Amino acid sequence: MSASVLLAFGHTQPAHAVSGGGGMGSSLAYKDMSGQDLRKAKYNKADLRGADFSGSNLAGVPMFGAICVDAKFVGTDLSAADLESADLEGADLTNAVLQGTLLTNAQWKRVASIEGADFTDALIRKDVEASLCRLAKGTNPTTGTDTRESLHCR
Repeated sequence: MSASVLLAFGHTQPAHAVSGGGGMGSSLAYKDMSGQDLRKAKYNKADLRGADFSGSNLAGVPMFGAICVDAKFVGTDLSAADLESADLEGADLTNAVLQGTLLTNAQWKRVASIEGADFTDALIRKDVEASLCRLAKGTNPTTGTDTRESLHCR
């Protein structure tokens, strides 16, 4: 049936697009997810506010547009994860490994800590990188990488 015939009979449905693919994610708000191997999880658009992922393995996990407000990622492996457009306001990334992580358009307002975080080869906007340099200090205990070096701070 052609589009004009469908329009004539009024059988069309509105299209709903979600950036990043997939629909709205699940809610793990305020859940304790610490110390778990979560590499097979998918958290696109998920509500992760206040969740504790400390010491968990989230390497390669899609987290596009996830709401990570006040979430804890202390010592978490986020290598090659997709955090594009994620809201990291108030998130604690102390000693997190973010090597090769996609962080374009992530929101960093009032981030709690990036002390000891390793951002080596992470995709992050230069202006955000410069802003994070004001907070950057420490060395990642897992990789041995200096946080300021991984952010190319001067």
